[in-house]
Amino acid sequence: MTRRTPALLAAFLVLAACAETTGPAPVPIRAEVARLSALGFRAQGTTAEGTQVLRYAGPVTAAVACRSGTGATFHTPPAQRVRGDGARQRLELDAYLMLTPGPDGMLSPRERDGLYVVTIATRLRGRTTTESIAFGPGESGSFRSGMTCRPT
Repeated sequence: MTRRTPALLAAFLVLAACAETTGPAPVPIRAEVARLSALGFRAQGTTAEGTQVLRYAGPVTAAVACRSGTGATFHTPPAQRVRGDGARQRLELDAYLMLTPGPDGMLSPRERDGLYVVTIATRLRGRTTTESIAFGPGESGSFRSGMTCRPT
């Protein structure tokens, strides 16, 4: 039985490595820029290497999806909401993306770089507090409340 253990472990590691490398299928760079533009991103320029730079600052949009600490489903949070204690919250998104397509004009998950910052400004009894999380493409971030957000 000890002879099978290394073989099973090796098979598991190969499967785990394959699972990490599979992700969203590559998309044409033009389609991704069009999708992000529809979500409010604005082109900031293109580098000599072909990297497209995009930026967004404003109310949270469908560029990110979040779930509550106990939730299983990610969805776009509302830009404004009222908590049960009467506190008013405003959710803001600041994002800076660099998309570098391959020579074929396709954009894979590995060819995305940048930063997403989601901020919740909470106003209660005349006082405003803020909390922010930051994450990159393919990553997620969690607030103290347990709400987790990720890029779409």
